[in-house]
Amino acid sequence: MQLSELSLFLTEKVYLVKEELKANALNSESLTVLSTEFKEEKPLEIKPIVSYKPIVFVFDKKLSSFSDETFRNLVSKGLLLQEGSYSVIIKEDLDFLNLDEIVSSKVILFGVSFSGFQNKYKVTSKGKQLVLFADSMERIASNVDLKRQLWAQLQLMFPKAV
Repeated sequence: MQLSELSLFLTEKVYLVKEELKANALNSESLTVLSTEFKEEKPLEIKPIVSYKPIVFVFDKKLSSFSDETFRNLVSKGLLLQEGSYSVIIKEDLDFLNLDEIVSSKVILFGVSFSGFQNKYKVTSKGKQLVLFADSMERIASNVDLKRQLWAQLQLMFPKAV
């Protein structure tokens, strides 16, 4: 075990007496390593990894009946997704602060923004994850041009098998 690994378990300074070490028959290399004073290190920051379904839809707010109907048609009739094969989240219920913290292959955000992502209606690849930002579903539901833009990008995210 290296000194840096040992310091993860100890919270206080440790002092070793060489005579005690010699009595335990440690070699001289171990004496050098163990007699070094431990450095205080910052605790590791643990980021939560949030696991949702492979496809995640994030909305800026709860959907009205009109925008909910548009979304349901888009998902069930357009993308042919079964209920339960995707997660639906509202921004205020988000458990994560950064898209790196979500484990899903496809993330579609409606009316929600994250730093580093400004392009709307353009599929962005982050490793194996595809991300698409769009206007709010309420705005899309009432605008045919936005529906077309969204649909064009969703076809790239969800290619049909031939």
